[in-house]
Amino acid sequence: MGNHFKMWHIVAAYLIGYLVDISLGQTSDARLMVITEKSQRGLESRFTESIKTVANDIIIDVIFQPMDHETEDQIFNDTCAQLRQKKFTAIIDMTWGGWREVEKVATANGLPYMRIETANHQFVKSADDYLRDRDAIDAAL
Repeated sequence: MGNHFKMWHIVAAYLIGYLVDISLGQTSDARLMVITEKSQRGLESRFTESIKTVANDIIIDVIFQPMDHETEDQIFNDTCAQLRQKKFTAIIDMTWGGWREVEKVATANGLPYMRIETANHQFVKSADDYLRDRDAIDAAL
């Protein structure tokens, strides 16, 4: 748990540096929309705690939008409604494969979109590709 929590501090520090660099020239406040998988609601508390730990003088309002792929069209409409109602500084996408539709909306409206990979499938895929390249398909990790 300790190393995992440190990783979230690094992600939060990078994110805050990014926001300060591109978006916060005149203000010290930010509002983030963070999109998470419905089944990974535990990410919300870790992300929020890391932001609080790292953001000294910046007030960051974090709005979470849980993604449920079974009702994706409704979630998309809800997300767009939130984006119209409030001024957001950036969208942080922590879904498993990214959400292209929201990325397109963000890009079209000049809103920074940041994709953060939270699953380990990229590492598993890399190991699998390595083993395939070495003809070691039957090897165990």
